[in-house]
Amino acid sequence: MSTITNELTAVWNAYAAGKLDLALRFAEAALADCENDGPMWQLRGLIHRDRGEVEECIDALERASLLVPLDAVARVCLAAAYGKSGRRDLARDLFVALFGDGAMTVDLLIEVAAALDAIDQPRLAMKACRIAAERDPERSQPYYDMGYYAARCGYPVHVIEALARRAISLDPNRVNYRIGLASLLAKHGRLDEAHEIVGSITAEQLETVSCRCCLERIAAIFESAGDFARAAECRDRAAQRSCDDDASPC
Repeated sequence: MSTITNELTAVWNAYAAGKLDLALRFAEAALADCENDGPMWQLRGLIHRDRGEVEECIDALERASLLVPLDAVARVCLAAAYGKSGRRDLARDLFVALFGDGAMTVDLLIEVAAALDAIDQPRLAMKACRIAAERDPERSQPYYDMGYYAARCGYPVHVIEALARRAISLDPNRVNYRIGLASLLAKHGRLDEAHEIVGSITAEQLETVSCRCCLERIAAIFESAGDFARAAECRDRAAQRSCDDDASPC
């Protein structure tokens, strides 16, 4: 047992350090010696997930599930992998089963919401965010992401706006929240309010924005208000950035 524990620790340390190739080699060697090591199969599944190997991830986690109860992280990982492999109904059912699991942290629920949205289940994504907000009412991201999924579901603008403003009130330094709210207001013709929001973003905060699309949205709002100098500044920064593909909006 001590050998298995030491091997698992070695694999975990390599995995946590981002050395995925090394971690996988260690895991393969350990499983060659003890193929019924459930925790090792579970960790191997996470390694395959981070390597972008969906089917290998599924295989490893399914093997692990036959040997040990999967941790919450691994259950989320397996459900997400099913979704990516086209088994959307199975993924949805597994995600829903996680809603009542006390081991689900706020961060895991946020991850579940994004994965549900990726399989075209924005209403269930909203539910995951709602549960996250209930578990920690002071966390801002569940509210902001809930607003995004509410928009995907066709909720009225005032609902989406209220959720975004709630997120901003909890974390006023998160620039992407203000960009998202300003974009929403601009889209619905409330340009003065949108300009007021982005106008409060400092040059230092603007430097932290890594998404080209976000910078282009800010530039468009500045241009609509005749603030061409700041618009040009944003477009210059946008030319040096890439577009973020995160599930939730910027």
